[in-house]
Amino acid sequence: MSIYYMNEGAFQLDGFTDHTVHALDTTLPEGRRLTFVSSRNKIPAGKSLRDLTTDHIKQQAARLGGYAVLDQRDAEWAGAPAIEVRVRWRHEGGVLYQRQTHVGLLDLCLFFGMTAPLEDQEACEARMEQVRQTLRLRDLE
Repeated sequence: MSIYYMNEGAFQLDGFTDHTVHALDTTLPEGRRLTFVSSRNKIPAGKSLRDLTTDHIKQQAARLGGYAVLDQRDAEWAGAPAIEVRVRWRHEGGVLYQRQTHVGLLDLCLFFGMTAPLEDQEACEARMEQVRQTLRLRDLE
């Protein structure tokens, strides 16, 4: 039985693979946008969390101009193994900054990404830290 939860309720739908994506945004005091995206994907048999993170970075680098990894490290989020990555790329005459985290949960990879203009890197880091500190993972038996 597959039960899918959302803020407004829950429903059952068997035989589907969940690729849920949540996108949230806010306007910073300077008028620039801060965007948060979370998604989930199955970790295919024979692949690891590190493999999926590496694949994600390669895909992004292939489609985003000037994409560069600034930092990458192992971490733990809400008791689950995670890989944190900080990146930047060119976009519409500016540079965007993203702090992303790939969390391994059973056979799932949860992705969290907070994106802002490079000059708002501090706000991006602060909000992503808020996500990290408040994240509570459900038991997905």
